[in-house]
Amino acid sequence: MSNLPIVLSQAISLPAHLQAGAKALTLLDNSTGLTEYLLWNGQQLSYVHDKKKQCIAIDWLAGKTAHRWRRSQHELIIRACGINKGKVSSVLDYTCGFGQDMMIMLASGVTVSAYEREPEVALLLADARHRLSLMHPELADQLSIRAEDAQHSGETADVIYIDPMFPEKKSALSQQAMQVLQQINGGEAMDSATLITHARQQARQKVVVKQPLKAPLIESLSKPSHTLRGKTVRFDVYVG
Repeated sequence: MSNLPIVLSQAISLPAHLQAGAKALTLLDNSTGLTEYLLWNGQQLSYVHDKKKQCIAIDWLAGKTAHRWRRSQHELIIRACGINKGKVSSVLDYTCGFGQDMMIMLASGVTVSAYEREPEVALLLADARHRLSLMHPELADQLSIRAEDAQHSGETADVIYIDPMFPEKKSALSQQAMQVLQQINGGEAMDSATLITHARQQARQKVVVKQPLKAPLIESLSKPSHTLRGKTVRFDVYVG
């Protein structure tokens, strides 16, 4: 974990929706001498890497992400999770990242608990959730952000969703966003098999794992119950 400080632009106070999650991080009133940090400018929280000229915030209200969740009924992930059949009311997203897939499930009418083990990314998600609440409170009310490692969670849900991140993996995220996530987590590899095994103990109906279309099955796991394939990704579904 990187433990990035939060820089308060012009010494603006940190808003209430970020204060609890920021307790373990350092607050500064300037970025002198820093290479990377989180920046609160009074309107949104952003990740900044000065040397790489990166400045990125999570925004679910514009661009490709907004387009996808507003037409969520057409997304393959909804079929994979069984949300389209009306028998799923709750989902745990064990690997939320920047929340693109999570927003698709949320917009389909289920409650979502989104897990993110890196505190900096969890703060970015909390800020994105706050901005979502200003425009779509009915969606934000159905979303909880968990700043913890899902592997240690005892929470249950109808469906648990996992999208293991690998550097070589194609993603719906922009290349810059993928770089940011990898920088914050230090390139630490995810133990996908252990996480999926834990998820199968907590899911009431199924576990859904997103993979590149031609990726091999995860070693040490039984074969999925079935698989749904798209053009570039597939969803391995483990029932029971």
